[in-house]
Amino acid sequence: MTSRQTFHITPYRTDEERRAAAALPIHERQMLVKTALYPYPQFKAAQEFIRRFHYPIEGGLADTGNIGGLLGHSRTGKSAICRYYAENIPPKLADDGEIYPVVYIPAASEMTPATMAERIYFETGARSVPSVKIPTLVRNALLRLKRAGTELVIIDDAQFLFFDRHRKHVAEFQSFVKQLADLNSLNVLMVGEKRLQTFVRNIDYLVGRGGFPAKHIQAMGTDEIGMEHFRLLLEGIDKRMPFTASSRLSRAGWTYDFYRYSDGIIGRVMNLVRRAAYRAINDGTACIMRSHLHEESWSELSVGATNDFFLEE
Repeated sequence: MTSRQTFHITPYRTDEERRAAAALPIHERQMLVKTALYPYPQFKAAQEFIRRFHYPIEGGLADTGNIGGLLGHSRTGKSAICRYYAENIPPKLADDGEIYPVVYIPAASEMTPATMAERIYFETGARSVPSVKIPTLVRNALLRLKRAGTELVIIDDAQFLFFDRHRKHVAEFQSFVKQLADLNSLNVLMVGEKRLQTFVRNIDYLVGRGGFPAKHIQAMGTDEIGMEHFRLLLEGIDKRMPFTASSRLSRAGWTYDFYRYSDGIIGRVMNLVRRAAYRAINDGTACIMRSHLHEESWSELSVGATNDFFLEE
């Protein structure tokens, strides 16, 4: 079966648990940092949206034939949200073979209908792809999803299928998504930039398949509730770092610096914390230090910018 990323979601609640995590082999600590995930409120709300799109009635059947969207700016956490959802509904064995309820497909600018069909093959357990003409390959990939018992196809970064493309490829991908929905055995969730909503809703035969219900993911706001959620995010991340001591990432001054640095975008926060944590592990410190955050905060600054982040303890 297809291997899936395992997220590190359980916090360390005691000093003993922290010491045990810090005593793990270096490569295990690295993976704990890389896969750390705190289920912040917007993350939970997005999980609920996907669940309702997948199963509209609790305890009922998976819905079919609809196209929906999870939309927002880059690095607002959409990919982690979708991978986590897929991980929690993993492939399983049935009497007649392997079942793949959720298939997650990351799109790319170089993807073609043929390479998307190949990806479907591999994500449903195939070890090779038949050498056939492209229309046959696409048709067989769609049928393979039906045979695999797939209920939800998640296409991440779906804007790459439709924008800055040759018109021929755009039309082919529109047809591909329509054919997915027309299997009438699964739903299609397109994940990506906000402009996808306007694009899809201007194509009758796509919006006509369910009306394109969409959930928008926003950067955390600067109002009182938004900043409290941001502080809790930092606190939650800190509790999942494999060090002997808390890094106190949510202290007041650092919360302000993290927000200024990231503009409330989760991906930028996680990028910085990971880099600083790797440096802390290399240095053998008990936690992430101010100097680690200050030095690593250069990485995403524009050329010529002044690094005034994390100057104070």
